[in-house]
Amino acid sequence: MDSLNRSINVDSLNPDSWAAKGDILAIKKGYPEALDCYNKSILLSPKSASIMVNKGRILIELGKYDEALDKINDSLIINSTSSYAWLSKGEAQLHKAIEIEPGYEAAWSNRGLAFAQLQRHIRC
Repeated sequence: MDSLNRSINVDSLNPDSWAAKGDILAIKKGYPEALDCYNKSILLSPKSASIMVNKGRILIELGKYDEALDKINDSLIINSTSSYAWLSKGEAQLHKAIEIEPGYEAAWSNRGLAFAQLQRHIRC
């Protein structure tokens, strides 16, 4: 993290440094701080579909499913072939379904399957 902070101090307009810092914070479950970093990165690089998906994933973790879907949909407009974005969208939709109807067994089951797919994608 020290190197990223130094990189940002040298060039605070580098969207990749902000995104990388957001990635590390997300891994450490520092979701509000990661969200701030992704927001800065998107301001500097508004057409980065991957950063938008990462922001959407943070919004899912924060329970902000409608905002997550909006951001993931924005990313899909830019890159409609991102399997990671489509999986993330599916996960956000499943969370939203559970939020609407907490006892909906099929949503819980499919959420587990989607999570397994996402974990497999992340490991590769």
